[in-house]
Amino acid sequence: AGGIDPALGIITLLLALVILVYSGMLLKALKPFSFWSSPLMPLLLGVSGIIAGAMFVLLIAALYGLASAMGMFRPVLEAVYYLNFFLLACLVIMGILVWQSARNRSSRSTALMLVKGRAAFAFWIVVVLLGLVVPLAVGFSLVSLPSATPGLVYALSIIAAVCAIAGSYVLRYLI
Repeated sequence: AGGIDPALGIITLLLALVILVYSGMLLKALKPFSFWSSPLMPLLLGVSGIIAGAMFVLLIAALYGLASAMGMFRPVLEAVYYLNFFLLACLVIMGILVWQSARNRSSRSTALMLVKGRAAFAFWIVVVLLGLVVPLAVGFSLVSLPSATPGLVYALSIIAAVCAIAGSYVLRYLI
C-alpha cells in the first residue's frame, strides 16, 4: 500500500524499449549521415533514456511525496552519476569518430552545427551543462557526502532530475 506498482515499472520498461527501437530504426535510415549512423548512437540513446527514465520516476516520486520511494533518491542519483560517466564517454568517442570521418561533408557540417553553429547553445548549455555536469555534480556530492540530510538529498534529487530530463530531451531534439 502506498508503494509504486510493479506493473508501472514493467509498462515503463516496455515503452522505453519501443522508443529505443524506434530511434534506432529512424537513425538506421539515415545512412548517408555517418554522424547519426555511428555504432555508438544506440548506446548513447539507450543510456540517456535510462537516465531520463530513472530521473523521471524519481521526480514524480518527489513531487507526489511517495514516502515509500524516498529511500530510492540516493541510490538512483548515485547510479545516474556512474551512468553519466558512460554517457560522457560515448559522446567523446562519437566526437573522435566524427573527427576521423571529417572527410564526409555531412558529418562535418552536423558536428559543427552542434558544437559551433545554431545548435551550439542548446548542446553546450542544456545537454552538456544541465544534462551531464549538474547530475554529475549532484551524484559526486552524494557519493562524497554520505551523511547528507534527507532534505538536501530531496532538493538535489529534484534539481538533478529536472536537469537530466531537460538534457535528454534536448539531446533527442538535436539528433
